[in-house]
Amino acid sequence: MGLTLGERILEFRRNREMSQEALGVSRQAVSKWESDAGIPELDTLIAMSRLFGVSLGQLLGVEHDVFAPPDGETDQRAEELLRRYVQAAEERQATREKRQRLGAVIAGCVAVVVLLWAGVFVTSQLRELSASIQTMEERLSFVENQVNYQILGEEGENEQILTSEERLERSFEWDVLDFSDVFGTVQLRLRADLKEKEAEQTVQFVVDWTDPQSGKTGQVKSSILTGPIFTDVVELSMGVDVQISMLVRDGSGTVIKQPLRSISRELEEEGFALTVSDAIWALFDLRIDGAPQRTETSELKIISKYPNLIAPVNGEITVTVHPANAGPEELSEGDTYPLLIQAASGTGEWQVNLIEQTPPRYDLREGEQVTFSLTLTDNRGRTVTVSENFSMEDGAVRLERTD
Repeated sequence: MGLTLGERILEFRRNREMSQEALGVSRQAVSKWESDAGIPELDTLIAMSRLFGVSLGQLLGVEHDVFAPPDGETDQRAEELLRRYVQAAEERQATREKRQRLGAVIAGCVAVVVLLWAGVFVTSQLRELSASIQTMEERLSFVENQVNYQILGEEGENEQILTSEERLERSFEWDVLDFSDVFGTVQLRLRADLKEKEAEQTVQFVVDWTDPQSGKTGQVKSSILTGPIFTDVVELSMGVDVQISMLVRDGSGTVIKQPLRSISRELEEEGFALTVSDAIWALFDLRIDGAPQRTETSELKIISKYPNLIAPVNGEITVTVHPANAGPEELSEGDTYPLLIQAASGTGEWQVNLIEQTPPRYDLREGEQVTFSLTLTDNRGRTVTVSENFSMEDGAVRLERTD
């Protein structure tokens, strides 16, 4: 199969190391021509052939002799060459439509066969109805996809993937709008602003996702959006890695695919809960065999990855002392201290202190245990508990932390 007009324009331009702007029109216009989404005007074709140093017939692909065009090809000859190219293009379009009709017939025949088979199967195996329907839907979807791929294979020249130098967006932003613990889902808000805006221009976000645990993959698409600012919300499962792209379609039907952003390990379930940094016991006067204990910092911080969605409301620390050789009935309920929680200088951070001014004193001796247990409640009513347990046996001190 010979090259299309768009492919020849692209080939001549690249062979002569010319940029799209060197053709004297906008880059988007050249992109339309090179993707066969449009045909230049006759005057433009003549000027382009002279710029490339080829004949108009060679540029259109209806003549194959390589020669430099004369100073001026007549309008009659130029129109004849253009007529021959349009005729050839119409013949290719007729062939493409025949393939599309053939694909539709194949899909219809397969659907009829599948439905007939489903009726027989339901009659003989009623108990397996649900599983059978699912299998048939998968097979039908597979066949339809094969037909669609064949059709798209003929029309694929209308879609381009731009390089980084030709990026369409002026800016792109994403953030987490909301999430659900019950369903394990997260809502992403996507927003793009294009450099150049045209009438009838639309954008659709495409999110390809991969579950790193199971290896499963899938795709979620936004609505088809109109400008001037393109924004929408998509819902995904927590824990997936995603690749975000956008499909930009202009008024002529040309579709350009632009990769936007990869997001990895940003949507893990652990990120949608409060975390506690530093040592809990640092807020107290802890002594081991009478010797005061010190840490690098006496501060305790709470961190939220998404502070606009998750924030601490209140909290308390309970300290329990387990005497040596004490039975369960001898254990006390412990001392409970309410906390003062204040926003820290960093975004998404809160500083925690005891309301009491003087740090309470606790002593750890041989055979004893001291447990510091922090309980936090966030603005969604969820609780987070972190415990630190000190124990001393044969003079050795052991610290265990449980998040």
